[in-house]
Amino acid sequence: MAGDAVHQFIPTGGYGMNSGICDAADLAWKFAAMLQGWGGPRLLESIDAERRPVAYENRDASERQHGRATSDQRTI
Repeated sequence: MAGDAVHQFIPTGGYGMNSGICDAADLAWKFAAMLQGWGGPRLLESIDAERRPVAYENRDASERQHGRATSDQRTI
């Protein structure tokens, strides 16, 4: 699972799509490495450690973006 299937971002700024593309790219090369035999024994364990901090940052950025969007709408 990747992108919007696992990251519930407010749909402003494209953070869900960007996260999904990065999740898929990270998963693709790591799965390929494992299937082709050149991935190390702990390669798949690195997915969570690498992607989770990015997901938190994108979540926070999405919330900040949403806050700006809703505050702009109230002043109109």
